[in-house]
Amino acid sequence: MGRERVAIPVENGTDDGATLDSNFEYINAVDDHDSFQTHIDFSLACRCSDDCENDCPCLARCTYDADGYLTSRAIELAIRAELGVLLECSSCCFCSNKCKSRVAQKGVHCELEVYRTRKYGWAVRTNSLIRKGKLQ
Repeated sequence: MGRERVAIPVENGTDDGATLDSNFEYINAVDDHDSFQTHIDFSLACRCSDDCENDCPCLARCTYDADGYLTSRAIELAIRAELGVLLECSSCCFCSNKCKSRVAQKGVHCELEVYRTRKYGWAVRTNSLIRKGKLQ
């Protein structure tokens, strides 16, 4: 679809002839899209320089470990559908792009495929192994 560093092919393995809706628009970043209103809470932004320090409020709510993987606790909450939103440092923060609280916003790094299922419609899968907790 052209917006990630790794191509994301679309495959319809069923014989129903369906294609993605012509109104479908893939986005890889939060933007000021007409149908998507963003609200940035500046009170959540950190004032760290370079990488976030240990006492940074962003790191206190960070769901990643030092290697950029979801923590075991975050995975447990996600399995129970209790995780909610992944909060990361944002453009409002003063820290660098190397901050460990910036993971999902760096884009897709694994091979994904959008595919059609008979029972559930369109879905996403990968043909490669993804380590538990890895987002990229």
